[in-house]
Amino acid sequence: MTTRVKVSPRNFIIVGILNHLGHILRLLVGRCVAQALREYEAFAQASKLRNEGRLSEVEIKAIREYEEARLEDAQYRRKLLSARITDETLRRPEAASSYQQAALLCLPLLADKALGIRSMANVGTRIDIVSSYLAQKFPDVQFISIDLPSNLREVNCELPQSPNWSFVSGYALDLFERQEVTADLVLFSYTCEVIRNRELHQYFAALAKFAKYVVLNEQWWPTHKPASLVGIIRPEDIDPDDSVIAGKPGAYHHNYPAILKRSGFEVLSSEIVEVHGREFWALHVVARNKTLQMF
Repeated sequence: MTTRVKVSPRNFIIVGILNHLGHILRLLVGRCVAQALREYEAFAQASKLRNEGRLSEVEIKAIREYEEARLEDAQYRRKLLSARITDETLRRPEAASSYQQAALLCLPLLADKALGIRSMANVGTRIDIVSSYLAQKFPDVQFISIDLPSNLREVNCELPQSPNWSFVSGYALDLFERQEVTADLVLFSYTCEVIRNRELHQYFAALAKFAKYVVLNEQWWPTHKPASLVGIIRPEDIDPDDSVIAGKPGAYHHNYPAILKRSGFEVLSSEIVEVHGREFWALHVVARNKTLQMF
């Protein structure tokens, strides 16, 4: 049996088209408003906490569980794995992706034998395509991936493995302060943007006791200040004790040169560059530990 439709063209236009489109529009507006509210709440929370210190146990647990759940998602893992680094992908630096840029920053430091770099730690790695690539190129250097999720080793198993590449699950600040993990070179790649101001001071103070070099590869956005409309805010324009929110909700911008200097590091280079195919810039900072250079 076929159901009969007894609706006039006029009524169909009113109900089937105009009212239906209105309903779709209200849903879209509601979705946009809800998303805007979530972003505002994230911004307000991040703004309130931006100058705080180390994470609490409650915060660590929440982040760990959130990241573990994300890494269990196959589609999310495929997205991260799709950015694998090879010699071929690095031959065109101008087209390098965000994590490929991190590898390019570390390559000359690792290749210079005079610097004596025998170990490298990558902080906040998730799926660590950087260490996977570099460990194959420098078999005499020990590479350590550090992040909160307990399933770090498992989710990295699809990448090429090397005997000189290991994983440590935990809060990196605790690991560094207790020197349970040490390294000559420490990389932060899209990690410091979620680290709060005093917490970042604590990180660099801990690293000053053993790290010869610190490399930063961080997202850089226009800030929410009017000055961003006429130029790019540089890290040195920011108060080292009062970080700012920029770009996506919860992303911090810090005065990295000043904070590094307070812990005895000398900034060798600092630049803001384009990131191929992305809607943000990247800040690249390479710093040397002046205290350790004396010995």
